[in-house]
Amino acid sequence: MTLRENSEWFRYVLWACAIGLSFLTANFLSTPVIDFGKVIGCVAGIILFGFSGFVFQTHKIKVDPLRRIITITSKGFRKSSKETVSFDSIDKIILIATLDYDEDLMPANRWQERWSLALACKNRSVPITHNLYVSKQQAMRDAKKLQQLLNVGISDTLEDSIASLAQNGRKIEATTLASRALGITTAQAQIFVEKNAELNSSSRGTPANGRHSA
Repeated sequence: MTLRENSEWFRYVLWACAIGLSFLTANFLSTPVIDFGKVIGCVAGIILFGFSGFVFQTHKIKVDPLRRIITITSKGFRKSSKETVSFDSIDKIILIATLDYDEDLMPANRWQERWSLALACKNRSVPITHNLYVSKQQAMRDAKKLQQLLNVGISDTLEDSIASLAQNGRKIEATTLASRALGITTAQAQIFVEKNAELNSSSRGTPANGRHSA
């Protein structure tokens, strides 16, 4: 089983846009009357598309049932990383809830729930998706595919979401989630996040007793 996020070809699409804008900029500069507004806009586009091509990353998650390992590969333009996770080290699959703020929506709907997946291992939480799912059903669909191979539980508890976010350096997102989900202050949410990160870290390696989805 293989899950892919982003495609390598999109990096070249971004660079092609930058090259196209470069030719357009040269064309504007060659006219008798130079429109500096258009030139500045094109230069900004060149910088944006060019830089985006360099930082664009692809992710591939490959599950190998025969070797009983999961290989997570991330590739950038010049830098790549690979991480291997053994089936035996995985306690459960976590559906991580996060909140995405969209100021273009009505005030009551600006906070949108989004989802991602991670593996709760004995001593750490390993993110396996980076692009966010727009619905829990989409995240659960891929989680169940993984579950068939890994034979572990699926957890969608608030506590596991917060712990996983905090353990992977996303404490601001964890605090926002705790504050809005529990209706508490930011200071109280920070305490809640720290407490859950410590508890979940110390309890790895033992079966979870929280709510699990089949």
